[in-house]
Amino acid sequence: MAKLIVETHASVTLTPVARRWLGLAAEIAAVDLSSSVREALLNVMVCGDGRMRTMNREHRAKDKTTDVLSFPA
Repeated sequence: MAKLIVETHASVTLTPVARRWLGLAAEIAAVDLSSSVREALLNVMVCGDGRMRTMNREHRAKDKTTDVLSFPA
């Protein structure tokens, strides 16, 4: 079974609709998993440009904001 963890930065408030969309994304990802996968984890962090810029600089050495950061398992 897939598990969704949603972390919001202090500068962001998620609406119930946004939380529902994230839940649907986790369900879709779970359906696409191989039947041999027993557990999966999807972490989502929602943040503003400042936090995203910091993370992009720390993890990719690019001092600018970006839309998405993803990391290999």
